[in-house]
Amino acid sequence: MRLRSISNGMSIVFITVSGEAQKSFANALHEKTGGGVSLVIVQKPKRLSFWSRFRRFYAATGWQNFLKECWYGTLLRLSSETRRSLDYFHEHSAKDARGFLSPVREVASINSDEVYKFLQNISPELIVIWGGAVLKPHILKTASRAIN
Repeated sequence: MRLRSISNGMSIVFITVSGEAQKSFANALHEKTGGGVSLVIVQKPKRLSFWSRFRRFYAATGWQNFLKECWYGTLLRLSSETRRSLDYFHEHSAKDARGFLSPVREVASINSDEVYKFLQNISPELIVIWGGAVLKPHILKTASRAIN
């Protein structure tokens, strides 16, 4: 679907996870549709303990690769050239300091009753999904269409 084909009167809800790319996309969608994004729903990231992150990383890499990844990660953090490069990317990715152009709701779960009530009140014609958990059918049925 091309953005130009969406009429100005269409109500859109964008469901996503937190991130600069997602914010830029939401703002571009809002602008290209003439203010068609009625609401942005952002699922808050789940905070994991150090040991939970450690176990996930170990499970993803395996024992031999785990040690290599830790070693290379340490070398990268010690390198002043790498730090300068990363600072460059952080500086240039933060150029668009705008917040969301549409109203935003942060929620713990995109499948919560709270989100369902928001969607029932808005009755969007389109739900745009980027990341997060799989939406339950009753959430999807609040809109005429949904794209992922």
